[in-house]
Amino acid sequence: MASKTKPSPWFVAAILLLAFAVQFLLLRGQPVEQVAYSDFLARLREGRIESVSVSQGHVQGSYREPAPGAPARFIAARVDPGLAGELDRAGVRFDGVPEGSFLAGLLSWLAPTLAFLAAWL
Repeated sequence: MASKTKPSPWFVAAILLLAFAVQFLLLRGQPVEQVAYSDFLARLREGRIESVSVSQGHVQGSYREPAPGAPARFIAARVDPGLAGELDRAGVRFDGVPEGSFLAGLLSWLAPTLAFLAAWL
């Protein structure tokens, strides 16, 4: 019968640190400009937007010709289309507020990692 040895706590800490470092490096990627939704609509009307991906809470995409030294990509929190139209006609600058919280984001990354470690140990 083979004996089951437990990994060192330092080894587990090193693996977690490595996982967070890889995540940080992969998510860093290209710089992305956070823009107000009204600015996104204005740039869209001006023809400055090349492509867009739309999700439930965000619009993200790339510019046709980014300004020198400026990010080539952008992201904007979506606003209800009816309200956005009224605010736009009134000349008001507006933006959406992303939903969620820091705790929810943290748990979404930590819970699977902790579950993996619990199953491994």
